[in-house]
Amino acid sequence: MHVDTVPKGQARTPGRPRLPAVIVGWCVCLVGSWAAPAGAQHADVVPYASGGRLLTGAHDDLGGQTSQSMAVFGYDFGEDPLDPWVIGDPGFNNSSAFTTGVFPNDGKLPTSSTLALAVAAGRYGPLHYWDGTGGVSFAPVSDGVGINLNKGSFNLLIGGATTSGSLNIASTGVSGRVHEHLESSIGSGWNGSAFATQGAPDGLYAFGVILSAAGLPSDPIYLVYNVNLSEEIHDAGIAWYETNVVAVPEPSTVTLAMTAIVGSAWIGRRRFTGRRAPG
Repeated sequence: MHVDTVPKGQARTPGRPRLPAVIVGWCVCLVGSWAAPAGAQHADVVPYASGGRLLTGAHDDLGGQTSQSMAVFGYDFGEDPLDPWVIGDPGFNNSSAFTTGVFPNDGKLPTSSTLALAVAAGRYGPLHYWDGTGGVSFAPVSDGVGINLNKGSFNLLIGGATTSGSLNIASTGVSGRVHEHLESSIGSGWNGSAFATQGAPDGLYAFGVILSAAGLPSDPIYLVYNVNLSEEIHDAGIAWYETNVVAVPEPSTVTLAMTAIVGSAWIGRRRFTGRRAPG
């Protein structure tokens, strides 16, 4: 696990590299070593179908770390000082290289279908914000800031009052596999294709989405974005979502995942670190 070099509560200066966080939601399987290499990484969401439902895990390419069950993911704006308000995440990847023989159904999605996401129903579907001070407390964004997810010419803007909307991610093809990254941007004054003002006040921004393929929906997953705060504060925000927003898995879900444990069984939260492989 990396050690953050910015003191708690201190904002990062523009252009300073930031180490992203991805925290395990409900994890019942670990694959590979958890000794994290140095570097910066956003783990990909691993969507797969099993038992008549869509499940989500996570995978770190370089670190070789894989979880069959994860519901909260962390990302950081500002990684590229030349374009700080746009990042190439989240990613979605269920490659056979790390799922075959390990995940239920070998980690496959329904074939010849479209993997899509939609804004999650409920209180924490819309965009929420915490400024990083005091106790963790997320509230709906009210200053016009939004996060846009982009795939080619298609956009999905999530704001503080957004309760619906969807975006196609990728086709699963004949193999039931995907590897695709969306682009996230943050700002205000959205005109349908771009923000009039890029950027946002320092803090954490989070929203929920549901994935689907061939009529199979997932439970909500939550994306927590960091703007100029330390990773210690980012971790605290992610942990809050894990504890206060993510539902406890149904017993059948836990039982299913436990049947394919490889290596050490472990329940808790852990940062994925490393560097994402090209592609």
